[in-house]
Amino acid sequence: MNNHKIKILMFSAGMISGVFQRMLDIIENINKNTFQVFVAYKPEYCEWGSNEFHLIRQSGAFLTPIRGSLLFDPRGFWDLWMIIRKMKIDILHSWDVLGVPARFIASITGIKIVEHWGNPPPAIFSEISLKHYIINKLSSPLVDGFIACSNGVMDQFRKEKPVCLRNKIRTVVHNCIKIPDTDKYESKKLHIFHKYGINPENTVLTNIGYFNDQKAQTDLIYAFQQLDSERDNITLIIVGWGRLEKKLKELAASLDLSKKIIFTGKCSRSQVFEVLSITDIFLLSSHWEGFGIVLIEAMAFAKPVISTDTHGAREVIENGKTGILVPIGKPDQMAESVIKLLDQPEQMKKMGQKGFERLIRYFTCEQFIKKYEIFYRKVLLS
Repeated sequence: MNNHKIKILMFSAGMISGVFQRMLDIIENINKNTFQVFVAYKPEYCEWGSNEFHLIRQSGAFLTPIRGSLLFDPRGFWDLWMIIRKMKIDILHSWDVLGVPARFIASITGIKIVEHWGNPPPAIFSEISLKHYIINKLSSPLVDGFIACSNGVMDQFRKEKPVCLRNKIRTVVHNCIKIPDTDKYESKKLHIFHKYGINPENTVLTNIGYFNDQKAQTDLIYAFQQLDSERDNITLIIVGWGRLEKKLKELAASLDLSKKIIFTGKCSRSQVFEVLSITDIFLLSSHWEGFGIVLIEAMAFAKPVISTDTHGAREVIENGKTGILVPIGKPDQMAESVIKLLDQPEQMKKMGQKGFERLIRYFTCEQFIKKYEIFYRKVLLS
């Protein structure tokens, strides 16, 4: 281990989610004198576009596709085998639905395997099948280490025991953010308002996330309906895309809010930061979150945040100090919290500043990378 770089193979289906940014954070910031990172993905599942591929290559990782549309496609096993042998991989790090097949190939090749948990364990029957649950449980002893993005996620896995955790290396590493140059965006705020057709005098609320049941943007729209009935000159920006996009736009139209809710579609990281720079309050309506990276992105711009009371949000937000937690699935309470905060502009400013200070204290890339490097070394020595 001391005579060569520790070689990590990241294995992902290639979904666009917080997972991609976490992988990129590791690839960009890990000590390249000690570690070398490779990325394997399945094109049949992949949502990555030219920008994502460019970012991976630019960060110095070797990128390669894995054949097969099925999880256990023999061609995919062969491709992984060849990469592991050719590149002399030390650790296979799986991130998502490809975790189970990755366990078998790591076992066959004799290398270490670790898995990342970005959300609480899925509910059997409603989210995964009994067959999936059993295969996952029985193959989990093949894993050498598990890493969770929050204590809440780790606690849920300990409590529900969907995998075997006995004698496994386990650690929690909170997500991170590289602090953006906020002055760069501050200097062009008027241009950004004009770009999205927003009156600079308006109050801007923002939500960022994939359009699915987890993020629950329907709750957000109902909360905004109440806000719109009580406040003038208020705009909601929803950044994202996904299978529920049509449903959400139809809901906004049925409530006569189409002119007051802006759907931006898929945005680059720079565009996300543009939106955050003109935001007054950031809102997260999720029904569950392992962490909630968008919360610390808003905190990087010193914006107050209001979030549903999920496992992840509890670890990001100090309720009443750096943000506000509201009950899950209660749009009226989210709306009430927004109104109370808008009525206290000094408290809004103070809350945003406290949020930024908390980000610096707990969620920087330096802390994130140091913990990952320690974790990888522990796994290799196990």
